[in-house]
Amino acid sequence: MEGWMTIVSKWSAENGIEDAFGLSAFVDKGEAKRRGRSDHSQQSFTKLRKVSFLHNGSRVVWIGYSEGRCVSLWKRCQEDVEVVADPFEELCRLPLHVDPYDLCALGPTLFCISFTNGEISVFKSVDEEFIKEKEFRNVHRNGDARCLCHFDNHSIISGSSNGSLAKVDIESGVVTAISNGKSGVRSICMLSGGTMVASGHSLGQVLIWDCREGWMKPSMVCVPSKRRLDAVTAIANHFAQANMLSFGTDHGVVSFCDVRANSKDLTTNSFDAATSTITQVAFHPECGNHLVCASADGSLVHWDVSAVNTNNISSGTRQSPWLSETLSQNVELDTLRAPMFGSVNSFAIKDTTVVAAIDMCMLYSYENVSFPIGTSLPH
Repeated sequence: MEGWMTIVSKWSAENGIEDAFGLSAFVDKGEAKRRGRSDHSQQSFTKLRKVSFLHNGSRVVWIGYSEGRCVSLWKRCQEDVEVVADPFEELCRLPLHVDPYDLCALGPTLFCISFTNGEISVFKSVDEEFIKEKEFRNVHRNGDARCLCHFDNHSIISGSSNGSLAKVDIESGVVTAISNGKSGVRSICMLSGGTMVASGHSLGQVLIWDCREGWMKPSMVCVPSKRRLDAVTAIANHFAQANMLSFGTDHGVVSFCDVRANSKDLTTNSFDAATSTITQVAFHPECGNHLVCASADGSLVHWDVSAVNTNNISSGTRQSPWLSETLSQNVELDTLRAPMFGSVNSFAIKDTTVVAAIDMCMLYSYENVSFPIGTSLPH
């Protein structure tokens, strides 16, 4: 279904997240959750851009930019030793010649990095070292390679500030243009199912693409924020609800939307969640009622909608808790990091651990977070 889609938004510009969610009602629960949590931090000596897990969660890889730009591999130190100076041990640090933009894990040992000069490099982590497997240059016709997402077993999708979107076959090196000429791409993600891609743009649009075709027009266009030209800086898909997306915007709005192609109206739940840009949103990969949201205002917040009523009051049907009319009254918020100096540029989730890349040269690890599954980060 092509063209602009009507969006019905349950969002108020006057009410921020504290008013909309009634944070005071959840203070005691948040305190209880924090008491059971273990928080750690360690200096990286360079500004962190992105972080991810490798080796099935036993290793953390991050990229740093500006002075000391590099890619580094860390592992969690054993806690049963008598004296542990730092929570992490650095296993490898590889200097980079250009500032990196994004990091995308492709498998247990394989990952790719995009750069401000438009290059994309594929690395493999072997025996605690990095091996550059492949390098692709000028993917976006002299534009940067701003954001990445994993498409299938041999392909990635890359978006650029110049508006181009491309699929890169990492085995053959073939670059297939998806789109040119749109506003700058700020975020991208796959939709569950493996053929659709969502891209967020600097003019506030979200475009949905069907990658089974060649050169394409978007199959859907929507605007998740009621603020004009509010760039879509983060997108995440739900692992179990194939059409469910969460968006974050430049003005700190977080939205949830069902983007089914046969919908005549796209209904979103939207909230003022932060005082600055939303840098990342992500549903827990195994717990569909849990989401983590990071912002340039320094905040990192865990959302739990397990207690949200999934009965649609208006229609009498069941719906996703993320779209529920009662979400604002029943969501539980656990503030992992309160707003403070140092943007949370990226985070990664594994079981009950969240690792976060902070702009002020710090890596944080929040362990035993109240996700109803798994254990802490393996050593």
